[in-house]
Amino acid sequence: MTTTSTAPQTTTPDASKASSLKLHVSLDVKNIEESIRFYSSLLDMKPTKLRPGYAKFDADFPAVNLTLQEKDHCCLQGLSHMGIRVPNMEQVASTKARLNAAGYQT
Repeated sequence: MTTTSTAPQTTTPDASKASSLKLHVSLDVKNIEESIRFYSSLLDMKPTKLRPGYAKFDADFPAVNLTLQEKDHCCLQGLSHMGIRVPNMEQVASTKARLNAAGYQT
């Protein structure tokens, strides 16, 4: 007797596909200048695109296309949390030091 499974199979992308995958996140923010300052410190880069009320960070590590839009009706409701996974504690320590140097308490 032969049986078939209809359950979806989980696959892991190969390295070439994984390196081209990038998460896109768009956030509404109350203060674009302060948000740019924070995300510049967090991602250790300047925005790749700036317009009045808008900033885009196209980061390779972490692989994210992050856009910020200044909105009066800010902010998102219903999201539990977002995070950035790093490969080791040294990355955590260097990010923490960079944020602290920029005036953010971690």
